[in-house]
Amino acid sequence: MKSTASVLTLIAIACAAYVAADLAHETLGHGGVCLASGGKVLLVDTTFEDCSIHSRWIDGAGPITGIVVALVAWMGARVTRTANLRAFLVLLYADAIFWNVGYAIKSGLGYTGDWHFLIEGWEPANGWHIGLAIAGVAGYIAAMRMLGRIWPGGEGISSGRFAVVAYLTAAILSAVRRRRVRPARTEHDPDRRSAVVARRHRPAACRAAQA
Repeated sequence: MKSTASVLTLIAIACAAYVAADLAHETLGHGGVCLASGGKVLLVDTTFEDCSIHSRWIDGAGPITGIVVALVAWMGARVTRTANLRAFLVLLYADAIFWNVGYAIKSGLGYTGDWHFLIEGWEPANGWHIGLAIAGVAGYIAAMRMLGRIWPGGEGISSGRFAVVAYLTAAILSAVRRRRVRPARTEHDPDRRSAVVARRHRPAACRAAQA
């Protein structure tokens, strides 16, 4: 019974950590810099944010804020002695750091996503993207080593079970998160998300006029 309670508690903590990492990226990062830049948040959900103004810094703010939040969580996990809070901070660190550092690898290799939009138009383009991918790989390795320094063990649940439950919870939430909530369609506003995605994929010269 105690083991079942520990697993259910961990699932709840893992869900909270995942949501916090998502809010850090989309709401605090993209949304916060949108408002700070004088814009208006037109749309925000679990995978997407749209601002009334467009800038490379708004695009880059999501992953940068996510990494900052991850590092703060890592420092908190090193000093806290409360088991559940420590588990939350460890998982917040893991969710936020691996998402946003891994995103750098994807953007560097695929020329898409927030990190790509941050460096779009900078020359030499291939050099910046190769550097971004290399930085992402190096950051991922460093993040794994840092995680090892705060990973909980012997705190009511085995280290292996902690890893499995946390991973499966994050994987399920990630799959659900990818089923994006479609904005309401109207006769005059057919699909805001599609329009924004198309705008973000215009040539760099066109986007630069709005940056």
